[in-house]
Amino acid sequence: MDFNERYIFARLQQSYFLQLKLTEEYPWILNVNKLSRHTNSEEVKKKLQDKRKQEHADCYPKLFDDIDESLFRKGLEINTCKQFIFWSNVGFTDKILEEIRNNAFPHVDGETVIHKLDHYFAELRKIFYASDNL
Repeated sequence: MDFNERYIFARLQQSYFLQLKLTEEYPWILNVNKLSRHTNSEEVKKKLQDKRKQEHADCYPKLFDDIDESLFRKGLEINTCKQFIFWSNVGFTDKILEEIRNNAFPHVDGETVIHKLDHYFAELRKIFYASDNL
């Protein structure tokens, strides 16, 4: 990833492209993820949940530090906006993974994901960015 990129949605898009590329090269990752989600062990569920929280905590600063904050609409609390954008992306990723998990044959349709992603980012820009920065 190019952490010199200061445009938040370009960074996020790079992250998604990297994840798509990994699932194309190593499709078995989806199977491991699918199997690990369906366990009856409360201990295993707790460890998976803790690991996921730690991954999110590690990911946030890398993606959101040193972004161009001048694009945001005036009057918004930028750090809160960053958190909302982050949470939205976690939800978007979860939705994509859930769709993949529900398929009998896990497969990522990269083109469809990219189309959804473009639409999704366009809507987030409308919410958080000044109209002249859309």
